[in-house]
Amino acid sequence: MDSKQCSLYWHATLFLAIFLIALASPASSAAQESILYKFTGGYDGGIPYSGLIFDAAGNLYGTTTYGGTGVFYGTVFQLTRVDGKWKEHVLHSFKGGNDGSYPAAQVVLDQAGNIYGTTSYQGPYGYGTVFELTLTNGRWKKTTLHAFKGSAKGDGEYPQSGVILDKAGNLYGTTQFGGRSQTCSDACGTVFKLTHSKHGWKEDILHIFTGKNGDGAGASSGLTFDLAGNLIGTTEQGGSAGYGTAYQLAHSKSGWKETVLYQFNGTTEGAIPDSGLINDKSGSLYGVTSNGGTGGYGTVYELEYSNGGWTENVLYNFNPGAGFPGGNLVFDQNGNLYGSETALGCCGGVFELTPDHGQWNENVLYTFTGPNNKDGMSPNGGLIFDAIGNLYGTTSLGGYGPCDEGLGCGIVFQLSP
Repeated sequence: MDSKQCSLYWHATLFLAIFLIALASPASSAAQESILYKFTGGYDGGIPYSGLIFDAAGNLYGTTTYGGTGVFYGTVFQLTRVDGKWKEHVLHSFKGGNDGSYPAAQVVLDQAGNIYGTTSYQGPYGYGTVFELTLTNGRWKKTTLHAFKGSAKGDGEYPQSGVILDKAGNLYGTTQFGGRSQTCSDACGTVFKLTHSKHGWKEDILHIFTGKNGDGAGASSGLTFDLAGNLIGTTEQGGSAGYGTAYQLAHSKSGWKETVLYQFNGTTEGAIPDSGLINDKSGSLYGVTSNGGTGGYGTVYELEYSNGGWTENVLYNFNPGAGFPGGNLVFDQNGNLYGSETALGCCGGVFELTPDHGQWNENVLYTFTGPNNKDGMSPNGGLIFDAIGNLYGTTSLGGYGPCDEGLGCGIVFQLSP
């Protein structure tokens, strides 16, 4: 693993070291936590860095960046509920090398129950992969759909986010580096599409970020479809001030065209939008920045379209006593927003933002207490709801196990109102 890969691989650990310095004021919790599973860092995996998804039967699926039969290469797992208890099944353990390693992103299911995701590293060319898991005769089979070839070949490098599906079954995603742009030291990243045909999967590069003239760089977050079917996402760098962008890719007869919707200025507007975007019913976009804002610890923001352009509204500013927001936001049925804070006190937490006469008020739903109490620590992925309003997510550390010098190998949790 070269220096760039090593730096990316331990991204979470480096951020954690910074987060633990922050002193936090105590906050009361308003939700009941249930720990569904504690990873051990062995065959079952460890350090889940992404969120979860449900299938139609209510099973949960996710990834770990550590553990499995290859010890260091990560897993795809399923949690099923049997007689009131949750049981983990490892669907695939990555072996490194051509198989890929470090699946750091959320997976997605198609209508047939096939699972799609990415590995951030390795693969045949060393730059990561897109994979599929299919269930055949009771066993899960893993197929590499695309192996990234790197910037020298005009392809992407190191996908840090997962993929999304359109109605035709095509896959879309981003790579943090790669492409042919030489503006960035490691090339500035790409947006790609994988199309399935009888001859296999074909990759098309929809956009190569340049990091100049207002364009973004470093697409570490995933994509979303807006209400019109366009692709939307964020870059953590680039833009005129260098603090990141929100962008849209629209398809036309002449191909895909990028429009930069917003360029973050790094001060009160926020900086480093390293999580994806979500829509509300009116087409406004919502996301988080992990830096900037009036408190310097990030923001929750809205991008609203009016008069031919996009305007940012900062809904909430995090301060040193709150921590850094991370992972995608999620709405409930009443229009409240939910997300995770990577360091609330020592260990992180889950928050709710409720609109009230033009302002948004924060309520801390739960504060993790860390490995000393066998609880979670450092939630980095997004959250999901079940049908009755419970929230589900992961923490990358905490619980128990030998991961990260004894800080624990992470948990899967449920929060009930």
